[in-house]
Amino acid sequence: MRICAGKGGVGKTFCAVSTAIFLASIGQKTLIIDYDGGHNVLHTLGITEKIAKNKIVKLRDNLYICIIAGIRFDSIRACQEHKIGFEQYFSQFPKDYGMIALNDMVHKFFGVSTDIPTLQKFLSLVIMLEFAQKENFENIVIDVEPTAGLERLLSEAKTLIESMSNLKDKGLIALTFIGANWPDIKKFLQSDYIANIDTYMQNVAHTVDFLGNASYGIVCTAESSSIVQVEEVVNIIRSYAGNIQGFIVNNTRDESFEAGNIARLDAYVLKRVLNPRTPEIHLGNDPIPLLIKTGERLFETFWEN
Repeated sequence: MRICAGKGGVGKTFCAVSTAIFLASIGQKTLIIDYDGGHNVLHTLGITEKIAKNKIVKLRDNLYICIIAGIRFDSIRACQEHKIGFEQYFSQFPKDYGMIALNDMVHKFFGVSTDIPTLQKFLSLVIMLEFAQKENFENIVIDVEPTAGLERLLSEAKTLIESMSNLKDKGLIALTFIGANWPDIKKFLQSDYIANIDTYMQNVAHTVDFLGNASYGIVCTAESSSIVQVEEVVNIIRSYAGNIQGFIVNNTRDESFEAGNIARLDAYVLKRVLNPRTPEIHLGNDPIPLLIKTGERLFETFWEN
């Protein structure tokens, strides 16, 4: 698995798509995951039609895409206001999504603040990675959110596995007592999700392993503001994962100021590749040949070893 990370607007998507489409062009079954919340992957590929979210969709020979997003649901508060029963409420959270219901109820019943949108996206990623593993993809490339979004992704991965472990070991007992006064909590404890909590924990653990063993390429530009933020991204990855491949410096133009800024990356003693400015990517022509060419260069000089 390869993950392109960095601050916003530095060309993460361009590098991720170039890598994925090159690998597909040489016959390797490749999945690119858009975790950045928009349609930048599709735009970079020159695709204008909408693609269903949280599904793996084939784009061309050997190339597949999945756009990760949260799921729409009516909160427990809204369901109670409209006199919708727990069973109908809980049916909104199939299989791995069960922790969303628990967080929603904890927020409503006890006023505990939870980051449900981040949890939603992460669980969508868990489901897609499990499916991708079964489909025997040779390569998975992820275009992640900018700096803070990357930190939320990696921290959510470890936090969730710890939360589920605590829920299984101690939380169920506490919730059983609480369920005596909160019927919806009692029904949640009796659900298939709790009965199969080991399976869902294993799915999350697989994703934690995926993220921890992935090769991270930190994308930046030669501007000083971008180079400065590299340190933050490096620290985030090393805190939660640690496998940094190196730096892809995008849009280099041989300006006099660039050499000094780029030299600051030498302190990390990591691989580095300079990606020259490619104005043709903005001309509206077929982007595929350029993407394949760029991907081949990145793969041979950066991702290969």
